[in-house]
Amino acid sequence: MQSKFMSNPERSVGTDDSIAKISGNTVEIFGQRFKLYLPFYYKTGELKSFAIDTTVIKFQGREIPIGGRIYLYEDGKFFGATINKEYTWELLGQPLVLFGGITFHHSGALRSVTIKKTAETKFMIEDEPLFLAKWDVVYFYEKTSLPEAVNFFYDRSYKDGAYNLLKLDETGEITERIYLERPNDPS
Repeated sequence: MQSKFMSNPERSVGTDDSIAKISGNTVEIFGQRFKLYLPFYYKTGELKSFAIDTTVIKFQGREIPIGGRIYLYEDGKFFGATINKEYTWELLGQPLVLFGGITFHHSGALRSVTIKKTAETKFMIEDEPLFLAKWDVVYFYEKTSLPEAVNFFYDRSYKDGAYNLLKLDETGEITERIYLERPNDPS
């Protein structure tokens, strides 16, 4: 399947280097050229993701080590990537040690991260610090950057039973505790 970007390699918005430009079998993004390797496409034909070797990108004033895949929104804007080296992202004074995945809202604000190191955070959830473990995924509100949801790698228990997804409002109050079945979950 051929991306619509390939028929218009000049498609871009201003000087935003976080929008992919495709020419032949290469993708230019963040001022770097990547071979279009193992691409996935949206049903519309737009490029969704492609495989990359380890590199460092400059985005939102930060140097981020990535490798594995780059993911794009349907309009070609950078959505996220695989982080294959330990990386610390400070958010609202809270350092988060990441490894695995990082995604961004279309505005460029942080959308989600995968946690590498277990930590008690400064984020308060019902007057208690949020405790994160390795492989937990935290989703953030676009405007405030506060946690919106946490998908816990390990199940947690509460008086009503087990849960592994916690949904929060912007004040840190829990709105839902959900138990999601996981693939290969023997229960």
